[in-house]
Amino acid sequence: AVARRAMGEVLAMWEEELEVVRAIYGEEAVRLGAAADAEVPLRFEVDLKPRVESGAELVSLTLSVGLPRGYPAEACPRLSIEKSRGLSDANVGSLLAAASKASEEYGLQEEGCICQLLSEVSEALDAANDSCECNICLEVCGPSEPAVHPPCEHVFHCLCLGHWAVLKDAEAEEAALEAGSAARAERDALRREVAEAPWKEAAAAEAVEAVVLVVSRRMRRAEVLRARLKGPGAGSSEATEADLGDFGYLSALEEGEEMDAAYLDKLLERLREAKACLQRAQADERRVAARGQESGRRLQVLEGDLATAARVRASASLPCPVCRAPIDRSVFKACVAASASSAIAGGAD
Repeated sequence: AVARRAMGEVLAMWEEELEVVRAIYGEEAVRLGAAADAEVPLRFEVDLKPRVESGAELVSLTLSVGLPRGYPAEACPRLSIEKSRGLSDANVGSLLAAASKASEEYGLQEEGCICQLLSEVSEALDAANDSCECNICLEVCGPSEPAVHPPCEHVFHCLCLGHWAVLKDAEAEEAALEAGSAARAERDALRREVAEAPWKEAAAAEAVEAVVLVVSRRMRRAEVLRARLKGPGAGSSEATEADLGDFGYLSALEEGEEMDAAYLDKLLERLREAKACLQRAQADERRVAARGQESGRRLQVLEGDLATAARVRASASLPCPVCRAPIDRSVFKACVAASASSAIAGGAD
């Protein structure tokens, strides 16, 4: 009965203080927790953040407060830090020291001391925020120097993290150049092929035209000789003046040849050779055109792959300089831009 009465008194006292604490730090920042043991029937957690007018909130903590039996007149609150962000071991020690000092100063009285205790811890947290050091350059992150606070709980000047990003990007680019040397060599070769394709296709087309002309001439010679051998009465009409001219040209080319059936067979054989040559030239023309198209397609795919790989590298998370945890680039890119704007504004002043 005595224990229940003592617990009831603690509950009643805490109800009054709870309303005040929630009014100061917000409803969501204060949470009731499970009792640690019979000696500490009540426990709550409160999220504390630095009170800053300018600059960034670089530190924060969750303070666990246990109210033992006999609180407030016979027992002091029991404090512990559940989790912290951006606080060094020295900062944590300073916060606990401030809490202990406040507990000694305001505790063991008829009135509760939770509000005074949290106020002292908040002031120590403000001081810790003002003295928070960049984990790269180890200089204090002042209000005039934009800082970034990634989820891994480390703190950096924006410009320091930007310099780190440039260094890591250069390393990634160097590694990509080494790993992708074969792909880039293939890309360069394909670029040369694509650049040379138009004149290769033009040369193949000219070769086809030249062979077509040869086929046409040999076919005409064979026709003229065949008509001549048949004689005026063999055909449907007399040989034309153009036929006779072609025949005279034929005779001049083959001086000493008998214009007979054996010579006609020779011309027909030459015609067949010319037609075969034409087929090869046309096949070469198709092959050159297909080769150019395939090289263009492969070049497009390869350049797309290389561009995608470059975009992936550019958007990849940045490893934290301290713990290697991934840092989203959007977190510090906006901060770097703000830092640059501040520098420009400062220079204008």
